Amino acid sequence: MASLVDKYGRRPMFLVATGGMCAVLAFWTLSAGLYQEKQAPGADKAMIFFVWLFTFFYSVAWSGLLISYAIEILPYKLRAKGLMLVNIFVQAALCLNTYVNPLAFDGFSQNGHDSSWKLYLIYTCWVFGEFVFVYFMYVETKGPTLEELVKLIDGPEALAHVDLNQIEKEQVLRSETNEVVEHKV
Repeated sequence: MASLVDKYGRRPMFLVATGGMCAVLAFWTLSAGLYQEKQAPGADKAMIFFVWLFTFFYSVAWSGLLISYAIEILPYKLRAKGLMLVNIFVQAALCLNTYVNPLAFDGFSQNGHDSSWKLYLIYTCWVFGEFVFVYFMYVETKGPTLEELVKLIDGPEALAHVDLNQIEKEQVLRSETNEVVEHKV
C-alpha cells in the first residue's frame, strides 16, 4: 500500500479505506443479523469473509497513513505534541475497544436472545461518520511542501516569515541537478 500513497494521494486513500470499511461493515452487520435472527445458511461464513475484507480496507490507509498524515498537517512547533496526542487517543481507543466490546456483546445478548449484531450497526454508523469527516475535513497533502501545507491549512499569515519562492527555487535546483551531496566526516 505504501507505493500507492505518492501515486494516488493520501486523501483518496483515506476515502477509499473509510468508504470500503463502512460498506463492508454494513454487509457484516447484515450477515450477522441474518445468522443470529434467522440462522441463514452461509451467513456465518460471510461474516468471516467480511472480517477479512474489513481489515483489507483498514490497511489501505488507517494502519500506516494515520501517523504520517498527522505529521504532515501539523505545524512544526506542534508536531511532537500532536503526534503524542494522536498516539494517546489511538491507544485509548484500542484499550476501550478491547475491554468494553465484550461487555457490550454480553449486553446485547440478554434473555437467551442474541442480538449482538446491533453492536455492529452502531459501529457502521460510527464509520459512516468518520467517512463524512474525512470527506469534508481532510486536505490532500500529496505534492505541496510542508510549508505550502501550512499555508493551505493555517492561512497565508502563518507563513509571513517564510519565503516560498526561495524554497521553490531550491527544489527546482535540486531536481534539475539530481546531485548527491556527500559530507566529509
